[in-house]
Amino acid sequence: MGGDLPPLSHSRIETLDGAGLPRVILVGADGLPFQPWQRYAEEHRLGIGSQRSYSRSLGLFLDFLTVNNDVFLPKGERHRLFQAFADALVWGTVREGTDPSGLWWLPRSAVAARRAVTEVTAFTDWLADSGTANPVNPMRTATLAERLVFWRAWQRTSTAPSGRSLCMAGGHYWPITTYCAACEFRHAAMP
Repeated sequence: MGGDLPPLSHSRIETLDGAGLPRVILVGADGLPFQPWQRYAEEHRLGIGSQRSYSRSLGLFLDFLTVNNDVFLPKGERHRLFQAFADALVWGTVREGTDPSGLWWLPRSAVAARRAVTEVTAFTDWLADSGTANPVNPMRTATLAERLVFWRAWQRTSTAPSGRSLCMAGGHYWPITTYCAACEFRHAAMP
């Protein structure tokens, strides 16, 4: 490892709150508690096991952001940030005995990587919903309205007459690869 220690931008502290309940505090590199995490844990009433898991995942993400800040700071590169984080979890950061990032992450299991990605996504989506930040994961959970539209469209297309499919613009059936007069669009075959 070349003697380098991984840079840590956070610490996790387990303590008891005023009611005697255990809680995990994330402390930033500046030595101050990470307040959004505290609010998230309280609003979602996370138990100690969930707090440990979420804070571990968020800590990994904070460390990743710290060492890769310059890479993803330009606006054109921000969309790649979360994918790079997920890749680093799955594949590790060590390549041929070296690690330019200094994180020295070994590959994690698919289950552990998925858990971290899910927990970071849930937290950052919550931040985005509160208007505090933009979501970092471009993939997000569909709203109820989006799910209803999807399932209604799926039901219509799955029950379409043979050789026909549903026009999403006009809500009618059309022969595959023909001109649709109702919406003035030439439909292509749907997979």
